[in-house]
Amino acid sequence: MYDQKYLGCINGMVLCVDEADSYNIKGRIFHLYQNDPLVFQSYNEMFFKSEKFFNDLGCPRANQSDRDFNGKVISNFALKGMDKMKKDEEILEEHGELGTFIIRVQHRQHSSWQGRVTWLDENKTVYFRSELELMKLIDGALNDKQFENDDEN
Repeated sequence: MYDQKYLGCINGMVLCVDEADSYNIKGRIFHLYQNDPLVFQSYNEMFFKSEKFFNDLGCPRANQSDRDFNGKVISNFALKGMDKMKKDEEILEEHGELGTFIIRVQHRQHSSWQGRVTWLDENKTVYFRSELELMKLIDGALNDKQFENDDEN
C-alpha cells in the first residue's frame, strides 16, 4: 500500500475537522492558493465557501453555470492566474482536532462534486460521487474514531 498523504493537484484541499455533532462539522479548509483557511461552521457553509473558491480559481470547472434572471452566465471559468501561496508540505502539517482529510475534487458535475477523499489518520482513500456521499464518508470516519475513543475510556 502506498502513502496517500499528498495534495497532488490544484483541486486538492485539506479539511481539518475541529468539532462535530450528529448533523454537522466545524473546522477549516486549507488550499495551496490561499493564505488563510476557509473557516466554516457547517457542511453547508463548507460547501458554499469551497464552491465560491473553486469558481474564483476557475478549477475544477463546473459543467453547469450560474445564471442571472435574464439567462446570462455569471461565472467566468477561465483560470484566473492566482499565485500559489503555500507548499504541499505546509498545508499537510495542518490537522483537525477530530480528523483531517485531503479532498481532491476532480469534477463538478450535476451540481455536485466527484473525486476522492483521504482520511489522513488512517491513510484510507475512497472515491465519492456526490457531496452527500462525501458527507457520509466523513461522518463515518469521525464516528469510527469516536467509537475507538469511547472503547479506550
